[in-house]
Amino acid sequence: MSGPRIVVDSSASVPRLDVTNDEYVLRLPVVMVRVLFTALPGFTPLKLSAWTPATVAKVVSQDPSLALPSVVLGDFNGDSKLDVALKGNSGQTGASFMLLSSSDSIPTPRILFMNRGKPTTGPADSYLSLMHPQRVTDPLTLTTAVDLGTDAVQYVIIDKGWVLYYLDHGVLRDYAPSD
Repeated sequence: MSGPRIVVDSSASVPRLDVTNDEYVLRLPVVMVRVLFTALPGFTPLKLSAWTPATVAKVVSQDPSLALPSVVLGDFNGDSKLDVALKGNSGQTGASFMLLSSSDSIPTPRILFMNRGKPTTGPADSYLSLMHPQRVTDPLTLTTAVDLGTDAVQYVIIDKGWVLYYLDHGVLRDYAPSD
């Protein structure tokens, strides 16, 4: 499998991930593409080949539903519309972010950055994963650290740890578990 490749879909109102001819295709509404390319001109999600085959096998064995380590679809703001989280490069900038769909509560799409920095040029050392609404418990204190009311993005740093990114009343928050 190759990809993902971003395609502008004038008939779409929310993002959609398709598989066509052994390629992942991320279809985005026109307004989402405008917001994305205004903030990150020429952005491309990290291709599946950015991860070593061993890493991809490990990621899939841990979460068989994870098709792409650089694309996550979920309802991050609780408005019942699919949003997308992406990890990739725009020229000399690497970025991971949530791109929220427009809805009654958000008239135009919004981009919320989780990370921005140097582009990924070698094997990727992190990936994105979806976390559904649940209580997230701190592993050391065994107390509730975050009570997710919406989907969230788990930013996994391979063999090191993870950070949870979630929206709390429209504000992007993060939680990193205790070591």
